Order: sequence, then C-alpha cells, then structure tokens
Amino acid sequence: MRIDLPSGAYVEIQDRFKGSLAGRVTGAVMIEVQDGKSLIPGDIGVRQTDAFLKETITDWSPAAEGIPIPKTPGPNGMDRTEVIGDTLDADDYAALHEAVQPLVLRVLGRGRGNPQSTQKELPSS
Repeated sequence: MRIDLPSGAYVEIQDRFKGSLAGRVTGAVMIEVQDGKSLIPGDIGVRQTDAFLKETITDWSPAAEGIPIPKTPGPNGMDRTEVIGDTLDADDYAALHEAVQPLVLRVLGRGRGNPQSTQKELPSS
C-alpha cells in the first residue's frame, strides 16, 4: 500500500500482517520501575506506531537519497526505528502516523469487537 505524504515523498507498506507483529509493536514500549515507582513513557502511541512502520515499510522515497528502509539494520545490527522521525519532516511524519493508525489498531486487536463476547441482546429476566 502506497502512502503519499504532503511533501511529495511516499512510503510503501505491506498489505498483509502476521499475528506476531502485534508482539513487536507492543514490545516497543518498556515500563521501568525505579524506587518502587513505575515510569510509563508518555509517547506510547508514537513508539508503537514507529515500531509498526519499521516492520512494515517495504520501500520509501528517502531510499533514492541513500537512506535504506528502517527495517534494514544499521552498523553492528543497530536498530534504526528512529530513522523514520529523523528523516521525515514533521508534516510528513504526522501524516504517515495518521494514515497507518487504523492499521496499528487492527494489528493490536483494538478497534473491533470480539463477536464471541459481544451480546446482541440482553437476556430477559
């Protein structure tokens, strides 16, 4: 699926996703505990969306400038998730996040009811 961005840049992402992607997306957020207090990052949605993009981008226009897709490991196997936000300008980055948000929610299993647990009618008493 091709996503055209406001600057004229583009990103191509996979059309189909494996169930294991959910674990990689949710695993992008680490909750730390220090001195008995949980430290929860305020950018959970951003981290999860970037993790989704890292795993699903198959091509993008920055490749023409020599910037490989984010899934391509950096030197010594370095994770390159940050290259998404470091490469795209703020408008393109926001537009890309907005475009993929429904897909991220689908991968995480949110945004759709569980038909086995959703009652169509309440039982009469």
